[in-house]
Amino acid sequence: MNVTTFRLENAEHTESASPAINCADAIFRLPILSAYAIQQTKLELDNQIHMDTGYTPAKYVIKNECVIVENAISWPYTEPPTGILIVYYSGIIEYSRLFPHVENKSLRERLGQFSHEVDSAFESQSWMSYVLMVGAVVEGLLFDKFGNKTFGKLIEEADREGIIEPDEVTLFNEVRNLRNRVHANRCNEAFADRKIAMQLSVTYERLLKRQWETMHSVP
Repeated sequence: MNVTTFRLENAEHTESASPAINCADAIFRLPILSAYAIQQTKLELDNQIHMDTGYTPAKYVIKNECVIVENAISWPYTEPPTGILIVYYSGIIEYSRLFPHVENKSLRERLGQFSHEVDSAFESQSWMSYVLMVGAVVEGLLFDKFGNKTFGKLIEEADREGIIEPDEVTLFNEVRNLRNRVHANRCNEAFADRKIAMQLSVTYERLLKRQWETMHSVP
């Protein structure tokens, strides 16, 4: 069984079912959630009520990409809740669902194929293959955002527009350089290793969960 976590923020709310109480359900949208073959989940809200005997767990349901938490907001008197959803899953149902914001169907499917290869390479500890495939996913995501440019130019533009963080810029440029080492004339340069793969795996998962469809360039 695999496990991953999602940060729950920017809740929407339903109309109150009881005007006298004025409580509303909080709705969190996680666009890639339907990609996971979910076995079970656990919700931890930041404002859960803790007592000496434990805590009062929030009641929630998952419908497609939505996590709906019952009566979580006393609207408009309290701030929308935040928290973490822990997901235990057996695998990915369909890898293209990890890229719902990509409108081009062929590109979305190709990114899904790359992502499948990412997981396979990581499981087999094929670190250079892993770096190559993660690089392909990153390049595809930036291509979808900025058009047909070299990987280096895409990274530069994403950096300039505030789409990726400074530490991601450094890491993606390292990925770009490692990809070029598949050429025989660069055989004296270092090969991709476990260390870079582990660093990249954290950024890669964060990248998949980023809500690209809501991101805007900095002014």
